[in-house]
Amino acid sequence: MIDINPVELLGVAPTSLDISIFKYLFADQIVERVRRDMGYDPLGVGLLEVVAGKPYTSMRATAFSFRPFGISGRIYKRMVQVYRDALVKNPALQSRVEFNLYAMSCGEKLERVMQEAQLNNDEKSIVREAFLRIDTVFSQVSMTQAKTFDAFATAYEQRTASMGDASLSGILEHVAHGTEMFVRVARLAFYWKNRFEELHPQENLNSLIGGHIRSVNGKLQSDLVACRNGTIAREEIVERYGHLRPGQFSVFGESYADDPNTYLFAQMEQAEVIQVQKQTHTFEDEVEFKHIITFMQARERMKFLFSQSLHLFVTKLKHKLAQQGISECDASRVSWNELCACLDGSIALRTNRAEDEPPVLLPDVIIPGLTDLRVIMFSEAMPSYITNSTLKARVCVLERLGVKADVRGALVLLPNADPGYDFLFHSGAIGIITKVGGPASHMCIRAIELQMPACIGCGESVYQKLVAAHSAILDCGTRQIIVID
Repeated sequence: MIDINPVELLGVAPTSLDISIFKYLFADQIVERVRRDMGYDPLGVGLLEVVAGKPYTSMRATAFSFRPFGISGRIYKRMVQVYRDALVKNPALQSRVEFNLYAMSCGEKLERVMQEAQLNNDEKSIVREAFLRIDTVFSQVSMTQAKTFDAFATAYEQRTASMGDASLSGILEHVAHGTEMFVRVARLAFYWKNRFEELHPQENLNSLIGGHIRSVNGKLQSDLVACRNGTIAREEIVERYGHLRPGQFSVFGESYADDPNTYLFAQMEQAEVIQVQKQTHTFEDEVEFKHIITFMQARERMKFLFSQSLHLFVTKLKHKLAQQGISECDASRVSWNELCACLDGSIALRTNRAEDEPPVLLPDVIIPGLTDLRVIMFSEAMPSYITNSTLKARVCVLERLGVKADVRGALVLLPNADPGYDFLFHSGAIGIITKVGGPASHMCIRAIELQMPACIGCGESVYQKLVAAHSAILDCGTRQIIVID
């Protein structure tokens, strides 16, 4: 998984409309354009593949999106073959390719990959020089971006507030400006994360980060306390946070504003401002660590801001559909380009479609020529465990978006690490387990920020056992989950 994970953001069975908008906002051009600006030489073919309705990232396209300028396709193809062979041997790496598989900078990992790719000395020199140039570019871009990000974010938020009368296409283009900045600061955050872990392989970065990241979730907690105390009105809370949604890119999914009692106010009486003890350590003044904190915070802020503009787009789209008598069900079955043409009166919406079929069961990794789709085998996962805590609790399953459940005191089980599940952090849940997700997942970073015990990306096998369980033990220290009954 790279920093843009379609299953995390779309789920395993998104609609045609969801997929097309996700492609426009991320996977078709924006990710590769940002990487090209940062010194990489991607293929320019887009990153997303859809198989029987399930979104996948193309391993070849993502690997090439991290090819530094100056490395020929002939040389880099041999390095990509090393990555592919490793993924064939251990499919669980699919959730951690950026951190455990791909060489991202000069160091031991790059040397090992070049050796396995059987590069000669001249080829190795070319590759090292190209990665050294990447290091220089990221140092320069990071300094510039750290100085200019706040101004961009403020201007972006103001622009969103002024777009009430803009066209749907104009609003969606504005959303894309936000997702492009999100991709940029995310790339910076995870580049420096890779650098830090390459330099300090024995250190637990998740623990070191504890208490250093401040994001909108902490602000939400304090606002809920203020609302309970009568200094902020409920309407203001909904105005500030109502745009958030479980299923961030589920166009017709529910937003917090649709059910504020569940997503915002259910546990307001128990809400408290969480003060995570900042970890003091010798790495605080290192450039790599400072950049990690700076750009992870920027990533979280930008996600919040582009979600506001996306909510504006969705709200206006629903209103337009209602005006023209088009059902959300019919609209969800076509791409954005087709729907846009229909709304403009250029074409008629195709409605004679077959009934929706249940999603096809597919594995997490499909390897052309090797994966037998007639017999689905799920590999063991490589989850990320947050904190060293151990807890025993009942299991509360939120199997799909919009499910209402009492999560107080529960170990909450989620199908993915979707950003819209932030409400769990102020709803009384004591731990979180997700089926999919990796070190770059939103919920992983949020759990690190708030130091909530979590297992991100437990995999299909463990997930299905937990779905059938009444209670379980999450032992983050020993990295295991034990089903009790």
